[in-house]
Amino acid sequence: MLDVHTKFIEHVDFIPSVFTYDNMRTVVKSFIGTEKTITDSMLNLSNYYQFNIRLCEARKGNEKGHVERSVEFIRRKAFSSQHSFSSLEEAQTHLLHTLIKLNERHHHEHKEKHIDLLKLEKRKAKQVTMMPFDSAELIECRIDKYSTVVINQNHYSVPEGYVGTYIKTKVGAETIKLFIKGDLVAKHRRNWGIHQWEMNIYHYLDTFKKKKGAIAQSECLRQAPSKVKKLYTDYYIGKEKGVSIVARASFVLLANLSNLVTTMESFSFTVSGVHSHSHDIWQFVKQYTTPQDS
Repeated sequence: MLDVHTKFIEHVDFIPSVFTYDNMRTVVKSFIGTEKTITDSMLNLSNYYQFNIRLCEARKGNEKGHVERSVEFIRRKAFSSQHSFSSLEEAQTHLLHTLIKLNERHHHEHKEKHIDLLKLEKRKAKQVTMMPFDSAELIECRIDKYSTVVINQNHYSVPEGYVGTYIKTKVGAETIKLFIKGDLVAKHRRNWGIHQWEMNIYHYLDTFKKKKGAIAQSECLRQAPSKVKKLYTDYYIGKEKGVSIVARASFVLLANLSNLVTTMESFSFTVSGVHSHSHDIWQFVKQYTTPQDS
């Protein structure tokens, strides 16, 4: 809820003076007669951006309808003809393109384009001079025996060696950030499913060194970057005994690309009795690995 406000203000690049809401629980904490208590999180947000909160009156359908009808209009225009998408990002892109088209239309009363009216409002409104509001929730989690933390019934991996430790976690609408003693040790995409696992294969390198057979059916390998999977398939499958040291070294290389040096090209090893140089696999790593895999 708060994250939506932050992104909207960042998108339009100004701060509207008033935000109007229905009496939803994320905005209104309690009702006592006609008195309404706004939630602490919404008060913090409005104080940060200095905008006013206007709540619809109870049993005033004309006010509530104005809020909900706008949402229904956009939903119908954007998703009535296309309602299936391969990812949330694709749906968001489609919605953005639809809004751009709608804003090119002329307002029925002012006879000007909606986008021009928005620019006019921007010139008169308060400008954004502060950093985006941090809407993430800070909580404490305990690392379980799988070296993960559980947030809203979903697991998120943490580097090995901290089982049983309580750590700080910043839970945002899109990302999960994990901190140990003030240092950021892991960052994951927020999963809105139930009983899902978000795993980073680089968090379990020590385990895979000791238990090389565990990687084949692991959730870590399934979620690993495609280039890591290709490295595993091309240089490990069918050669488990002969190239275990190669596969092990390759994953370490991929996990520490920023520290690689060209002297690694001179390193040599033996595969199935045939002497070979690491130059071939080193060339593979350089060719098929990009910074986002690190």
